[in-house]
This record gives sequence, structure tokens and C-alpha cells, in this order.
Amino acid sequence: SLKSMDRVNFTEELSESIDSYNCSSLTSLEESVTDLHAMVQSLLDEHAPLMEKTISYLPHAPWFDNEYKEQRTLRRKAEKRAKKKDATLDDKILYEQIMQETTKMSTLKKQQYYRNKIDANENDV
Repeated sequence: SLKSMDRVNFTEELSESIDSYNCSSLTSLEESVTDLHAMVQSLLDEHAPLMEKTISYLPHAPWFDNEYKEQRTLRRKAEKRAKKKDATLDDKILYEQIMQETTKMSTLKKQQYYRNKIDANENDV
């Protein structure tokens, strides 16, 4: 990745490649640009290879509302604080509490949603 790439080493190798580049053998500007692009791409592939990420798509849960979304945001912020090296015991306890509240809210929202669905369709039987 670009974040963890050794930029000094990359810059040195790029500079060496450009210095050794023989542009007199090329016939057009387009050919020079294509070759330079390939050179830079090759160095980037070597120093910062692409990372493959899998993103799974989950359909939107009908019980997932703004209140629950805000609760999950709070949980993620608390988790980040609790996972830091300098996190205090209070940070970790707060994260545990918010995590439990989020789980409880999720369960309640699901129950409420499905109870309302059942009640609304009670006469359809």
C-alpha cells in the first residue's frame, strides 16, 4: 500500500530509472509517455502492490433506523478509543457498556419490527 511504502527507496529507484531512460530511441511523444507510464507503474507494483479487498453486500435490514445507526457510530468510536495503546481502563469499560447497549438495541428493534409485522397481518390468516 502507499501508506506503508518506503518513499525514499521508491524515489531513489524512480530517479535511477528516469536517469537511465533512453528517450532518443523512441519515435514519438506518445511512445515516450507510454514507456514512462509503464516504468512508474512497474515501480509502484513493486513498492506498493495493490491489495485485494472483499466487500460483502448486505441488504438493508428493515429495522435498521437512524437511532440504531447513531448507536453503532458511538460503538465504533468507543472501540477505536479502547483499542489504542494508551487506552485507559475507563475507555475499555465504556466500550464494553456501549457494545452491550448496541446489541440489546439491535435485539429490541428486531423484536419490535417483527412483532409489528405479525400484528399488522394478524387478520390475514
